[in-house]
Amino acid sequence: MPTQVIDKGLVSCRATSNPAVPEGKSPAEFMFGRKVRTIFNSILPSKRTDEPKDERQRTTIRSFQVSENVLIKSYQGIRNWDPCIVERRIGKYYT
Repeated sequence: MPTQVIDKGLVSCRATSNPAVPEGKSPAEFMFGRKVRTIFNSILPSKRTDEPKDERQRTTIRSFQVSENVLIKSYQGIRNWDPCIVERRIGKYYT
């Protein structure tokens, strides 16, 4: 129990900005060149919550015109992509 109190106190002391440290940064920020994560970082919501967390989540909305040449993913045989022509649009799908 006493070591946990000391650990929390040290983290708090190292993460708090200090006017004695150059540029008024916290000792840990000055040493590592970035802000140190504390328990408050996990409590506070992220400023960029609306952005996708992963590059794969960044999808591009595409639209196609009738008679446009496109490639479709083929899951049969050896070829991965098959060339096709858009014939019509049904709802949000193209045929």
